[in-house]
Amino acid sequence: MRRWEHGVEPAEGVRMSLLWLVLALVVAISLVALAATYLRGEVDIVVAKNPIPPFTEIETEDLETDSVAREGFDGSATRPADLAGKLTAVPVAAGERVERSDVLALPDPPGRFRFEIRPDASDALHLEPGEEVRLWLSPTDDAGRSAVICARLLAIPKSDSPEEQSYVVAVEARQARTLVERLGRSRLLLSRPG
Repeated sequence: MRRWEHGVEPAEGVRMSLLWLVLALVVAISLVALAATYLRGEVDIVVAKNPIPPFTEIETEDLETDSVAREGFDGSATRPADLAGKLTAVPVAAGERVERSDVLALPDPPGRFRFEIRPDASDALHLEPGEEVRLWLSPTDDAGRSAVICARLLAIPKSDSPEEQSYVVAVEARQARTLVERLGRSRLLLSRPG
């Protein structure tokens, strides 16, 4: 069999050329699709495939992406993997956008969920991250009972105003539901234990 100058058989050279041509075509089609999406002014967001009840661990199979206009994009999650493994804090309907505020963060530390809270009042001055704290939830109406939740203080974000000071706390999974259900309907006080 006759070999070319570089030791490549003619049939093998044709196969390599075709492989490179197919690869270049795939890359070109991908770039055109990406440019078309960008020029249309759209961005992908994450939506629920099926209804997801509250306090359900999200799996990537529960989610899909949908496109929205770029000017309406508010920084929502753009990939199902961004939300996988987290817990829903509220019910999410099929086809509804899954907002970052709709989910509880992964347990951190293990078995606990991270919340950023802004208490109505605090008698816990000079707290340090790592300290155990108490979250006192008293109903704003006379219909409910007060609740006390034990939490670990994880961080104190810098704030210019003491009235706007927030705290990042870790709450055990069994108390996370109580906190989510009552947070909007209760007055919140943060204090040291004891």
